[in-house]
Amino acid sequence: MKKTLFFFPAQWDKRRRFAAVVVLLAVFILFYPFRRDILLPGEVRSAVQNRLIAREGGFVVVHPGEAGRNFRRGEKVFVLDAPLLRFAREKIEYMLAHDRLLFEQQRVSRATIGDSLLTGRRITSDLFAATELDRKIAAGIQTAEYDGVFIPSAERLSSGFFVRTGTVLGTLCSGTKIVRAYATDQDVRFLRPGQRVTLLLKDRLGGVSGKIGAVHPIPALLRDSPALQCFGGEIPVDIDAEKPGDFRSLHPVYAVDVIPDRELDWQHGRFVRAGVVHRAMLASRVGALVVSALRREFF
Repeated sequence: MKKTLFFFPAQWDKRRRFAAVVVLLAVFILFYPFRRDILLPGEVRSAVQNRLIAREGGFVVVHPGEAGRNFRRGEKVFVLDAPLLRFAREKIEYMLAHDRLLFEQQRVSRATIGDSLLTGRRITSDLFAATELDRKIAAGIQTAEYDGVFIPSAERLSSGFFVRTGTVLGTLCSGTKIVRAYATDQDVRFLRPGQRVTLLLKDRLGGVSGKIGAVHPIPALLRDSPALQCFGGEIPVDIDAEKPGDFRSLHPVYAVDVIPDRELDWQHGRFVRAGVVHRAMLASRVGALVVSALRREFF
């Protein structure tokens, strides 16, 4: 058996050995999983945030009072009274009592038994109307679905103030904090739930470990977010001259919910960077570019 030098046959000349080394080096570069750090801008926010909207207009009877009040699950946050709905409900109740009495009287006479069918249908219709009115009256009672802090977004409400249907009364924020990060369409494809994340603040050394809880497939609507450039963030924005207080991101970004491993002591609304370690082979990137070029040329 002939001797070998550096795993190459001894009879190979320098040119063959150099070519083999180049090929091995190219294969190593193409298929070695290189590390790429993805930094996502984000903000600290509550894990659950639900807006309370006036589903039916009415006068304020119960309101939270001062901002930042804590509510327990099931506690009443707002109670709106609609006198017109209550009046309509009472009117239906009187109509039901009258129609039921008339129905009993019509059934005992052959001359009016045919009319009792129409009266029965009217009673059924009144029952449906009463059920719908009860639903609308109950919609004026807003209760807390979970323990949280109420942040008002409407003007100061006092007892007796009339609230229109659809008015945003405020937001109920849970006490648990997460980080809502934002990824571009180039980065979001590399993110998966369960990936490890390091949360970083500009003014603190070290970071907090966490994991990705959810990756939202629909682009997020960013308005007045600390992740925007105009508020010190990194996402470029478009400022509408007609609406100077309305800021929107220039390119689509996708929300990524990061769940920290421990409870955060950071304030709500702070700007955070979320670092994700991604490993990928150069061969996959080159293959994607080749396929994209072929599609543009032949399809």
